[in-house]
Amino acid sequence: MSKKSFNISLLGEGAVGKTSIVTAYTKNDFNFETLETTGIDFSYKKKTFDKKEYKFKIYDTAGQERYNSISATTIQIADGFLMVFAVNERKSFEKIVKWINFINDHVNLEEKVLFLIGNKCDLDPEEIEVKKEEAEKLAKSFNAKYFETSAKTRKGINEAFEDIFKDVYEMYKKNENNNKTKNSKKEDNKNNKNSKFNLNDNNNAGNNENIKRKRCFFF
Repeated sequence: MSKKSFNISLLGEGAVGKTSIVTAYTKNDFNFETLETTGIDFSYKKKTFDKKEYKFKIYDTAGQERYNSISATTIQIADGFLMVFAVNERKSFEKIVKWINFINDHVNLEEKVLFLIGNKCDLDPEEIEVKKEEAEKLAKSFNAKYFETSAKTRKGINEAFEDIFKDVYEMYKKNENNNKTKNSKKEDNKNNKNSKFNLNDNNNAGNNENIKRKRCFFF
């Protein structure tokens, strides 16, 4: 059965701008007084691939540890992840590895799409604690794309979401084709086994006939 929807989960520490990123993309808006998410919120966007329309649900999760059980639920259903840290808060960057391991505890990372997002890149250079090169190196270590974003100016927001939607869809098509290939090989193996059984049955029938003939000869 073909999928009609996909799930994208935003993960990361609290106050790194996950909610603002979602709001900037889905509502083209920015609120200076955004409150931290408690639990989980979700929005959705519709996109068309190969002339078919798909719904992408975007899950905005809380970064506090007391909500880890809720985050685990979204991880299990997610097709792609936006791992978010704030470029002006080094601690949030260092915790990304923790979030990667958290995902890996629940799903097979090789079947998911991961993006690393460095948010708040609109800040003054002297406030930046994580350099782009360092973030790109970390992203490369777990085979992810890296985007620098600003929910305030919307820099990189559309590009990040459009790219992950495309990559999630391509991953789905790849996995679907792999499954078709596996099923085809299983069917071929099954048919080959049946052919061998039929061949053995024919050989046995021939041997039985020879035995009968020999018996008739001696009698």
